[in-house]
Amino acid sequence: MVIVLLGFVIVLFCLGYPLVSRLKQSWDECFVMSVGVGLAVLPLVLWVARWLLPLKWWVVVLFAVCGLVLSLYFRRPEPKQRSTTYAHLVMLVVLFVIHFAVFLYGAFVYTYLEDSDPLYHAVGAWKVAREGVTFWERYLEPYPPFYDILVGLLVQLTGDVVDTLKVANALIVSLGVLFAFYAAREFAGQDSAVWSVLVLALIPSYVSHFIFAASWATTLFWPALYLFGKVQKDHGVWWLLGVVASGVFLVQPIAGAVFAGVFVLYLMMHSPRAALAKAFVFSVLLALSYWGFVFAAYGVDKVFSHVGIGMLTGDDTSGGVVYGVWDFLFASTDTRIDAPTGWGVMVSVLLGLSFVFRHPSWRWLWAWLALGIVGLEGNVFPVHLAPHRLWTYVAMPVALLSGHAAAVCARRSRWIGLLIVVGLVLSAGVPKFVVNTNVWQRGPEWASYNEVFGYASLQKLGPGLRVMAPCAPEWKVVANNQVWIDAPISAWNASVVLAQAKNLSVDVAIFDESCILHGLINQSVLEQVVSELTQDTVIVSRNPGFVALSIP
Repeated sequence: MVIVLLGFVIVLFCLGYPLVSRLKQSWDECFVMSVGVGLAVLPLVLWVARWLLPLKWWVVVLFAVCGLVLSLYFRRPEPKQRSTTYAHLVMLVVLFVIHFAVFLYGAFVYTYLEDSDPLYHAVGAWKVAREGVTFWERYLEPYPPFYDILVGLLVQLTGDVVDTLKVANALIVSLGVLFAFYAAREFAGQDSAVWSVLVLALIPSYVSHFIFAASWATTLFWPALYLFGKVQKDHGVWWLLGVVASGVFLVQPIAGAVFAGVFVLYLMMHSPRAALAKAFVFSVLLALSYWGFVFAAYGVDKVFSHVGIGMLTGDDTSGGVVYGVWDFLFASTDTRIDAPTGWGVMVSVLLGLSFVFRHPSWRWLWAWLALGIVGLEGNVFPVHLAPHRLWTYVAMPVALLSGHAAAVCARRSRWIGLLIVVGLVLSAGVPKFVVNTNVWQRGPEWASYNEVFGYASLQKLGPGLRVMAPCAPEWKVVANNQVWIDAPISAWNASVVLAQAKNLSVDVAIFDESCILHGLINQSVLEQVVSELTQDTVIVSRNPGFVALSIP
């Protein structure tokens, strides 16, 4: 797994370096932002590859290597300027490692995939990894398939969809810490950037280790914001901003909608407006190369039903909550897994001070913050966009503004700086650690925890077993690294079931309480069938309401 992840980062660098190398940067900035831009370009690469080659891991490597070789041959990179201090580099790397370690630990506190989104991403990734399926309506399109494809390509190398989802998701989210530093530095200098990233890493409402496509899309905000600053200094790189911004629009619809609003805000308040406008139009056109195809192939109604357009009219997972002042000031440890709430007392104090120590070019951040808070309180309006999910996107301007205030205060006294760090850790970092290392709920799709742990026990058998689970949907098996065999039972008696399993070359047969809940069989008949089967099979796992049998 470690080698695969290192290879993944190198491939991202190779994808991004041909585009980033012309910018005036320090060596560390060039490396980190090449990875960030590579991560943003990857959806377009996957979309183009879909029409030319099979979706295999080596295809992406081929694109990356060809791009790197051509860029080195035809273009001489700009000389590197402005170096990040070693102290700041060390702090940044340590912060990234800690963030990644906490999210990774939290993801493996429990063996199962929590809630629902990770389960469905597991199925999509498994299909890509094993069958080369790229655009299959049931699992991928018309919802953007790029997150599933990315994980699926990695699973082709690791063979383990559960661990790959957990590790890759934690890595992608944590890379955002690195990207955010260079984005913040474009607007407020190195000291403010370090403090902003510290706030971002500790603030509870900025992402969790929850596995869904928004993790990738949210991380892509930072390379795009970084290029906002670069376009101001070099109008000619507007096309690069367009390419990177298109990645946000392609990966996840809600994140794309939020980022479109941020882009327009920045465009309205900064020059060069012509270059920024061209970048915005270019990004939309690139994204439409995919979205236009999807709308043409599936129709408006089907696309809207899959991408969550109902969230605009109240049909979302926010539960009608309207947040009070205390929900912002204090970070809760009893909160949503996909969008933790609250900033923490110290962050809130710094945010207040940032109004006093206002940065002259950050009007757009205040506008972003104000509109974001209105969006968070969207449940008071008849039309809104997934209010609870906006916590993550509001945390971004909060981190940048608070970080600038922290830098100003810390310059006046080391003791003030130390007090701020302690306050951030206690009021924001501790709640974030607790939220992200708690055992998260199983989700409503599972009938019980007995069923969850029963299916999770399949992971101990190694991946790729052929599993017959006639009462369960495919995702219960696939989300635990096994191959689901579609085998409806023709007659509920032991001899028929055993013969059917052997005929299909099944390794494991599973019977769970879904058989009864779905009305396929009653409790007494199921117990009799299982009892008779155990005479010719071996029990792999057994919980109340769940039994897995090894078929000889």
